[in-house]
Amino acid sequence: MSLKQQPVSYQTALNNIKNKPRCGFAFAALVTYKELNLSSDLLHKISSEKSDDKERNITYQLNSKVVTAVVSNAETKQLSEPVMFVFRHVEERAESEGVAYSCVYWDDTEGAWSEEGCVGAWSNSTHTVCYWSHFSSFAVLMALYPVQDSFDLVLITQVDLALSLVCLFLCILTFKFCHSIQGTRTSIHLHLSICLFIADLVFLCGISSTLRYNEVACAIVAGLLHFFFLSAFCWMLLEGVQLYRMVVLVFHTTLKHLHMYLVGYGVPLVIVIISAIAFPKGYGTKRLCWLSLDRYFILSFFAPVCIIVILNGFVFIITVWKLAKKFSSLNPDLSKLNQIRSFTVTAVAQLCVLGGTWIFGFFLFQEKGTEVMLYLFIILNTLQGALIFILHCLLSKPVRMEYYSLFVRMCPHKKKAKYRISTSQTNSSQKPLRSDGSTAESQM
Repeated sequence: MSLKQQPVSYQTALNNIKNKPRCGFAFAALVTYKELNLSSDLLHKISSEKSDDKERNITYQLNSKVVTAVVSNAETKQLSEPVMFVFRHVEERAESEGVAYSCVYWDDTEGAWSEEGCVGAWSNSTHTVCYWSHFSSFAVLMALYPVQDSFDLVLITQVDLALSLVCLFLCILTFKFCHSIQGTRTSIHLHLSICLFIADLVFLCGISSTLRYNEVACAIVAGLLHFFFLSAFCWMLLEGVQLYRMVVLVFHTTLKHLHMYLVGYGVPLVIVIISAIAFPKGYGTKRLCWLSLDRYFILSFFAPVCIIVILNGFVFIITVWKLAKKFSSLNPDLSKLNQIRSFTVTAVAQLCVLGGTWIFGFFLFQEKGTEVMLYLFIILNTLQGALIFILHCLLSKPVRMEYYSLFVRMCPHKKKAKYRISTSQTNSSQKPLRSDGSTAESQM
């Protein structure tokens, strides 16, 4: 805030007072109250007295020690020149869209903090400078404003997540009803798509239902997101293990469904239950229905994710190394090895997108999450559903043939073309695909 006159320091103002003709002596004192905190009742009184602040859910917090300035001169209500006070913030927090600092003094007549007499102020993340035209008990009051997402961000979030939900829904239908690709690997993709679909749906509908509206509902939303996102990573770990078994082991290359369910759903459930028992208030924040940053509760999600990503990366490295050795052998089964290699490439791409999403998601859910992080998180989150649909459905020849067959059945006028193609492909392409592709897929 610009000043009409050049401010002077406290010592200069004191000298001006002392230079005035008087008898006797003069004194000055600064008293700091280290343990004085603003009571919750008084904070509620400040916010409730301002109807606009109450409607906008603005909260106030004392962010400096209270300092009382006293001089012997009784006439200190209107100084000829302003006095500068520099306050150090108790909580270091830069002034931004959601935070504002105010220089206030304690008004005994009103029984509240007041800004009257502050002729200038300036703040950064650590200090606030106040210029006062009188002496009293001073402090810095921090106003916390609820951060409102812009219309563009809300629209992009809804559109992109809706697109991801459509792609994941198509993946679920394909993996469930496409008979030519049924197998262990397809089952893993099915449950991975289901977990991401439910997580994205809950994220879209309930991430903004903060504690201010419904504490229980917000905690449930955070718990569901915690469970299903962890479950998605566990199913990706299972895919890496399955690919490793296909390359390294000759026999018994399939995983039992019971074991997959215990890892894919049991491990995340145990983590969520332990986390909820250890810190039940960690589910839900004032800003988002997600895991709290208090007591490092957020690590109950990011620590397992980091472990899974590292394990999967290690498994993929060994898988690629074993594949290279098999390709260089004397009599390699090229058709099967090429198929496994393509499976490995798609699995690595899938891991990179999902893991990369939560690298930006980690910064997004911090208190200082930026719009750039939000854009990157939304884009990568959208790519999850689209990538799974492209890699495992559109780029799969058996799936494309199933899509074409469905399209022909829905369009009767295309039957002749269908019969021509099917008769030419039955003897050439479909039969080898059954002997090679389905056998490998059934082992997955």
